Amino acid sequence: MIPELPSAFAILETFAALAFVFFMMSLICSSVNEAICSLINLRGRKLRQGISKILNDENVDELFYHHPLVASMTKKSGGQGLPSKIPAKTFAIIMMNLIDIQGYPKKVSSSNVNSRTLSDDVVGGLQALLEDANGNLNKFRENIEHWYDASMLEVATWYKSHVQCIMMVIGFFLAIAMNVNAIAVTQALLKNPETRAQIIDLGQKVEKSQQAGTETTDAVAQFKDQVSVLKGLQMPIGWEGDTFDKLMSRDGWVMVLGWFLSGIAISFGAPFWFDLFNKLVAIRTGVKSSQKDT
Repeated sequence: MIPELPSAFAILETFAALAFVFFMMSLICSSVNEAICSLINLRGRKLRQGISKILNDENVDELFYHHPLVASMTKKSGGQGLPSKIPAKTFAIIMMNLIDIQGYPKKVSSSNVNSRTLSDDVVGGLQALLEDANGNLNKFRENIEHWYDASMLEVATWYKSHVQCIMMVIGFFLAIAMNVNAIAVTQALLKNPETRAQIIDLGQKVEKSQQAGTETTDAVAQFKDQVSVLKGLQMPIGWEGDTFDKLMSRDGWVMVLGWFLSGIAISFGAPFWFDLFNKLVAIRTGVKSSQKDT
């Protein structure tokens, strides 16, 4: 006997509820990711790599990071790690301190560079920027700032790519640790319209609370709230007594595949799933309104 296929409206609601589940999982993933990135100071490390590339010198400590303006930033953060952000104006001032600008030279060359030697490529770049400024030091500083800002765009790309990799690893770990099986969750949502409606209503309440700005700024409290919301859903989430037996059974590969799909979905990030949830709910609302009219 052929099983009855779910209606298009049921599938729409299932995707909407599934989007909210992945939204909550992505929030948890983001909380863990932020803690890890802060612990290893990923922003500071990537910033240092970017400045090292600008200066064309891997040993940037003596040349740049020991400058008083940068050293003061480290002291303000407790004297530990590297500053996660250096303003363009600060970078420009430091670069101008590294060269002899007295007498308003028309060119920057090795003869007017301080003892902390800059590479020939950097000297050539500064010379081009100074020539473009026509000897105007304010314009010269602005040119250095623009040069720095353009280089930081590449640093931002590096940072995002590394964060995405970390998010994917954390997503897989959370999917396994919390037993969030995308296949099992989808099947449960298709079978239970009450659960779908409950999750969608909860998602709409979360949207209203975010619009009202009632979300907490405490990262630990946020993490606990997100986990408690997931536990409150009537879903096959979490490890139970027979979960390990199912994993070891002949169909255990389906569970592993579900974890894999969940890990990929979680790595998309909370903004993606929240935006998708809102769009699907809007379509759902329109469909329900048209059904009432008919």
